[in-house]
Amino acid sequence: MSISAAIKRSSEKHVVCHKTLVAKQDQVAKVAEMCKDILDFSQGKATHRSAGILEFKVSVDQYEPNVFYFWERYDGNATMGRHNTGPEIRAFMENIQPYLEGPVGMALYEWQDGKIGNVCVQGGPKGEGGLDDATGAGGSGGASHKQTSATLDLGDVQRGEHGDTFGMGSASEGFKFPWQKD
Repeated sequence: MSISAAIKRSSEKHVVCHKTLVAKQDQVAKVAEMCKDILDFSQGKATHRSAGILEFKVSVDQYEPNVFYFWERYDGNATMGRHNTGPEIRAFMENIQPYLEGPVGMALYEWQDGKIGNVCVQGGPKGEGGLDDATGAGGSGGASHKQTSATLDLGDVQRGEHGDTFGMGSASEGFKFPWQKD
């Protein structure tokens, strides 16, 4: 007689919400202060396991000091929804708008077993797109044969007035990609 048993393997799935806020150049300090306040509030809530907030971080872009990134990881969609529709977060989103260059960019991801998946939903600065683009509800029927992206210039780029220079321009005057003919 032989006994067999199946072992159910469970995986850990979470939801990640990534937000991008671009502050007006003269409002960076105010936006930083408001972000710090909401960070403190959210991390305080995260200390209660029942809140379902697993991570809540705010960082500043190292090259663009007026760009703030939020990294939020929740134990599920319902938890994310409760946190983001609560009175504190709603007030933050409404009150910060006058200090921003544009709308808040947002992308949602699935997080499974410590690995992030493809973007599920995105919108706003550095993440335009979404259902209208996918379904054609924006007027183009869901498919378009026109180029919508800008061309990429691989020449030299300089950061700021006296910043460092980087790019392909200084690599070699005769630089060619393998598929380019002499």
